[in-house]
Amino acid sequence: MTPPVKRSLPHRSFVLQRIFVGAEGQSELALVKWLEQLCRQQNIPIHLETYVAEGGDTLQVISRSLYALARYKDNFLTDLPSMILLDSDRLLQDASRSDQAVRMAQARGVKLIFLCPKVEGLLYRLHHGKEKHRPTVDKAESQLKQCWPQYAKPPKVDDLEKHFAQHFAKTGGDPLAQLRAAAAHDPCLAALLELIKLFTPPAPSDCLRFAQAY
Repeated sequence: MTPPVKRSLPHRSFVLQRIFVGAEGQSELALVKWLEQLCRQQNIPIHLETYVAEGGDTLQVISRSLYALARYKDNFLTDLPSMILLDSDRLLQDASRSDQAVRMAQARGVKLIFLCPKVEGLLYRLHHGKEKHRPTVDKAESQLKQCWPQYAKPPKVDDLEKHFAQHFAKTGGDPLAQLRAAAAHDPCLAALLELIKLFTPPAPSDCLRFAQAY
């Protein structure tokens, strides 16, 4: 008797979407890598190609990131969604150079995501009950340390993962829910989460205007 033919199940594949992310420094890089982990936990097929500009003013960070993006496109012969993360307090440090940098990024279709007023202010808002708070640039780090006494710059991605896991184990909820709650009051965070498919804002996010008015 001829044995039955084994039929293989159709192979299900997905396309891993690559997104270029220019980061101002190591703190922003840790945030990006932590968000990428959250994407994996949600089975979102995204890979973030990161470049760290290692500081400088807005024009320097954006110029270096745009150069890195151009090199990436040349090497891999592909276009990809792109964004650059910067602290919003730098916008006012040299307004003319910042305006020039913003125009450069916009001309190349690169989204600018401003962390308001800097990465510590955003991390502070990711704590339970803090999503509506708007710490000033000079108090953002001290307020963050009230919630996270062991915080040290620059944090590592493991630091973020461990801290927020412990924080929400005590307070209830979870990091993704808090990110979305904070994004409801922060168009820049909303734009970032929308790009990596962790959040769908109810209306288009005007990140630049929010950052300038922060």
